[in-house]
Amino acid sequence: MAAKSITCPSCGASDIGIDTAREHSVCGYCGTAIKTKAVLRLDTERQALERLKNNARYYFGQRQYDAALSCWRQAIQADRTDHESYWGVVLYTMSKHPDKKICRGDEWLSPPSGYIASAEYSQAQDYAPPNMSLEYFRMVEAHNTRTYRLHGAWNDNGRLPNS
Repeated sequence: MAAKSITCPSCGASDIGIDTAREHSVCGYCGTAIKTKAVLRLDTERQALERLKNNARYYFGQRQYDAALSCWRQAIQADRTDHESYWGVVLYTMSKHPDKKICRGDEWLSPPSGYIASAEYSQAQDYAPPNMSLEYFRMVEAHNTRTYRLHGAWNDNGRLPNS
């Protein structure tokens, strides 16, 4: 009998002991029947996803942007709702195009000159919890303001155009 601790997918209780030799286990808190193989598969997939994201963060920190992008793209393939992976692609885009402003991919059919429409930015915001969605918005706004200061023009009253 090989035992392993998991989190109950139904009630969220942690440290539920399961017997990997049995087909089903039962949560001691809510009584939910847990399919052992399915839980172990999900656990393995989650670990693989975290490994990809950690590798991407490492490569990005080492300025190996293309390697980081590859890891983030693989993470998106593994979990299409992972906002952190989509945000990684946005970070890549901002680092590779410091002279371009970023906008949501669903804002315009054809973005104006000087903008990059990022579907990944849209998806990072859509899948993120509200606090992270706001943080992503703030980071993109900071990037866009920096872009205007360095590469764009301010209007006569000292404000960004359209502000």
